[in-house]
Amino acid sequence: MYLRELWKGLLAIVLLSAIGYGALACYLTIHYHQLSEKTTLSAPIFWEIVEKSDDDYMLASTYQYSIEGRPFSGKMLWNQTHYLNRYAAEQAIKDLDKERFTLWYNGHNPKDSSLEKHYPYKEWIYAAILSAIFFYLLLLYRKCLKFGFWQRKNPRDRTIGTNPI
Repeated sequence: MYLRELWKGLLAIVLLSAIGYGALACYLTIHYHQLSEKTTLSAPIFWEIVEKSDDDYMLASTYQYSIEGRPFSGKMLWNQTHYLNRYAAEQAIKDLDKERFTLWYNGHNPKDSSLEKHYPYKEWIYAAILSAIFFYLLLLYRKCLKFGFWQRKNPRDRTIGTNPI
């Protein structure tokens, strides 16, 4: 009986993780498709170095843009690249200042904008892997129930699933 509850708990944890990653992947995919309009950013970008820990630095940018004559501003954290020290982040800012960026924004809500637009492949792959693990464990659980793995032959016998001679 005790093993059944452990299996049910494991199944519940894996199922909730798969649902969570699936929901996150859906949310990020919707946001990806909402950023359908693009323009070239002409105003300068203001950079900031964000220290997450002693050896983890990220870049944050503040930018201004105008859509149909209306001014907007945006701020974003660059999640794709991490730097080991402040010097490397400063060098990256010098390199990024030379680039021209494409601004992606939501046509229905121009306040929603980003300088990066990446499809959430990783989240979809994690959701698929967790779903596959869940269905494998569910199949294994059902096979164990079918073949009586958790049932004792004799109530006084302490061994599980074996037939003593």
